[in-house]
Amino acid sequence: MCSDETARFRIVGLMPAETTPPDAGQRYQYGSQGDERALLLQDSSHRSGITPNLDREHWRAQDIAAGLPQVSSATSGQFVAQMLNLDCIDAISFDKGCYTGQEIIARAHYRGRVKRRMQRFVSATPQTLAAGASGRLSDGRNFRVVQAVVREDGRCEFLAVAHLPGAATDSEEGASAGSERMLPAEALPLPYPFPE
Repeated sequence: MCSDETARFRIVGLMPAETTPPDAGQRYQYGSQGDERALLLQDSSHRSGITPNLDREHWRAQDIAAGLPQVSSATSGQFVAQMLNLDCIDAISFDKGCYTGQEIIARAHYRGRVKRRMQRFVSATPQTLAAGASGRLSDGRNFRVVQAVVREDGRCEFLAVAHLPGAATDSEEGASAGSERMLPAEALPLPYPFPE
């Protein structure tokens, strides 16, 4: 018998300098290699006096800088694991047993046919983008936003799945390119490389 235990717990995001008393709860490392943030899982009745020093928007901005995707209802079912770079951050293993979508994901991995990858961008002008939004970059590549935050200067920093620069686009995307809005944006680096 399953039950929803969500109300019994709370999660607090911690920055690297924050220390926690031994009885504060269970601490888990967060993110990929080099990301020093942590999550603290507490019983909801336990009040340790720990308050997060980052609001949700700043936490999301750090996720974007770290190249960590968040799947939302707007992007659910839109991408395979490699498009979200889950293979780059060791979030998926090709050596373990069965998993959802195994055949498609393994085929893409072993045949090396991933044409689109999640990349990091910043808009050239003030913009507001949300997960699931789509458009066309100034170089003609179509994109779909995975997650986005608005910077203090009004420009939008976002993770989006798009063809890799220089990769041939498929005919389906090329046919719809004229109907998508153009978004001038600059590519930003991710802290990990793509597999060759």
